[in-house]
Amino acid sequence: ITAQGSAHLITLKNPTVSNDLPNSGTGTYNAIRGGTAPTVLFATNGSIQPEVVGNLTTASISVNFSTGAANASFAGSFADGGNGGTFTLSGENTTAFNNSTFANVPLSGSVVSAQISHTNSNCSSSCALTGRTDMQIVGSTGQGIGGVFDATTLPRVGGRPVFGVAGSYLLEQTSNQQNFNFQFLQQ
Repeated sequence: ITAQGSAHLITLKNPTVSNDLPNSGTGTYNAIRGGTAPTVLFATNGSIQPEVVGNLTTASISVNFSTGAANASFAGSFADGGNGGTFTLSGENTTAFNNSTFANVPLSGSVVSAQISHTNSNCSSSCALTGRTDMQIVGSTGQGIGGVFDATTLPRVGGRPVFGVAGSYLLEQTSNQQNFNFQFLQQ
């Protein structure tokens, strides 16, 4: 299988060290402060279409600092040559931040687009997605979270998914916005 599409990376200069994380409480990071716009590849009638740049409309990561559990959710939209498409992803890792400020969360969700199709499948009502996000808590005391996410459909065309999305993000707590000078690499 030949890789297609853009690569997404984010550089985080100030990772939080484990000892500087709060010992209790929950941090909800949901203010999008940076990252790359998600890129999308999809098949129409079994043919892979040119990559499109979409929008990350919402992103939220909640961390329970007492248990290390993390919940992540992402939603976005993209042009599909028709009425447009949308994707949603969410997941949980109950031990994500137990021993580190770097973690991953498995994601599942759906994509809806009347333009995504192949012989055995059509995503006009929805197709299942599976993926993951890798993330790092940043700032001197965990003011933000940055990372990358990706997901693909389970229906395959010639071994390839009929839809794939990837992007990067930098999130800050809405309740604690302090206009930190986060630096990120944008594609």
